[in-house]
Amino acid sequence: MSRDGIRLEVAKTEEYSSILGRAKPIKWEVEIRGRITRDVIEEISKIRNEPDWMRRLRLRALEMFEKQPWPNWLPLEGNIDLESLVLYAKPSVERARSWDELPRELREYYETLRIPELEAKVLAGVIGQVDGGVVYENTKKDLEKAGIIAMSMDEAVKKYPDIVKQYFARVFPPEYKFASLNIALWGGGVFVYVRLVSMLRCPLN
Repeated sequence: MSRDGIRLEVAKTEEYSSILGRAKPIKWEVEIRGRITRDVIEEISKIRNEPDWMRRLRLRALEMFEKQPWPNWLPLEGNIDLESLVLYAKPSVERARSWDELPRELREYYETLRIPELEAKVLAGVIGQVDGGVVYENTKKDLEKAGIIAMSMDEAVKKYPDIVKQYFARVFPPEYKFASLNIALWGGGVFVYVRLVSMLRCPLN
């Protein structure tokens, strides 16, 4: 498949390293590990400078996770060491609006995937994330003119709380144990809101 002189191919691979190369060291501004407690959830919400309603939503989700039984359809109980996981990680990188502003080791990942090239020719915008932090965000004015809101979830929680509250955690509700955990620990992600009368002529990545 091609568009505007760019050939787009779907690659299948068992090893990401065969596409992206050897993993490069990333400096972390914040890295939280250990037991999942109220204090940890409070700290994550504080670091992210979230409004109080999101902090309370995280804590309610944690309470549900602690009360819910382990799912019996997979032999998971005892096989997952939650305390060994990185619960939240934020790279020590300022959010960039141009690729030149990104550190070389991060920019090379995106260049390998040809994202900057695609953005310049066919994409309406790109929001790039590394673990719990958005490191690159650039959307075109055409989105605003079309009535489409596209931004990081971090910003949307503060700028559009009513919309986020309406749709957040609706696809995988917290009745499932690990959906509750995901709500308690969520980080990063992209917020896209398309009004019924809107039309986007270019893809958003």
